[in-house]
Amino acid sequence: MSKQYSIYTVMGTLAVFAAVLGVLVYSVHERSQTAEQEPEEKQPAVEEETVQEATAPEEEEERVASSEVPEVENEELLERAVHAEAKDESFEGMVAVASVILNRIESETFPNDVESVIYEENQFQVVADGSIEESPSERAEEATEEALNGSEPVGDSLFFWSEKVPKDNWLWETKTVDYEIGGHVFSEDV
Repeated sequence: MSKQYSIYTVMGTLAVFAAVLGVLVYSVHERSQTAEQEPEEKQPAVEEETVQEATAPEEEEERVASSEVPEVENEELLERAVHAEAKDESFEGMVAVASVILNRIESETFPNDVESVIYEENQFQVVADGSIEESPSERAEEATEEALNGSEPVGDSLFFWSEKVPKDNWLWETKTVDYEIGGHVFSEDV
């Protein structure tokens, strides 16, 4: 009987892997279709960045010199965090979430890399509930890129939380609300 059980276990595992593989193939196919269908939309954004760099190269140099940009493999983790934390928010709200994580990296109060900031114990609900593992949306990728390029819609904020958090929570009691974007509030308090 144990041999039958192990065969069924193997067959079930293979079925799960096949389903996951199907989802991945579909996701890659959808991304390639989107990239082929929207080349005009992406081109102006590249031109705008080029114009921006041409008009203010010294500002870009100062930003890069003053803050360490996370490594490429950490950028994908940052994109997943932005997606999981703010997928129902506006583009500005997504940039704001990315900005808070980048602000924490630059702060002496928090760890100095994306992975350590995101996985620091009890900091992000999306780690606890597992939604950090979801693939990032294109909007989350673009919002992350905008934050990495220096956009700071919430200044030096180090904290954000949902407006739905009960008012008797320690966040409301110990942090000043400096910004509100969509369903999130942001605080520069340390």
